[in-house]
Amino acid sequence: MRRRNRRRLSGTLATLIALLASPALAQTQTGSDTIPPPPDYGAQVFDAIILRPLGFTAAAVGAVLFVPAAILTSPGGMDTIEEAMEMLVIVPGEWVFTRPLGDF
Repeated sequence: MRRRNRRRLSGTLATLIALLASPALAQTQTGSDTIPPPPDYGAQVFDAIILRPLGFTAAAVGAVLFVPAAILTSPGGMDTIEEAMEMLVIVPGEWVFTRPLGDF
């Protein structure tokens, strides 16, 4: 009698666990709701240790070089100053501060 109750109880618990866990395993695959690929941790570490400091240095050097570049390009008008700022300050700054880690 005890053995029968134990089997019944374990069967009931197994069914209950399966029913409760199955909605958690369900995934929607409609439209753009796809699962993103797992991150590449090696690329993220390489980016954080090597590339970000180099990019930060390039942004700092570009900001320093922008001052004489702006002075030399100012006779050409604001468009040339904006181009110099884009190439020397904005592009390296965006590469360092707005790009996702490991996305290079």
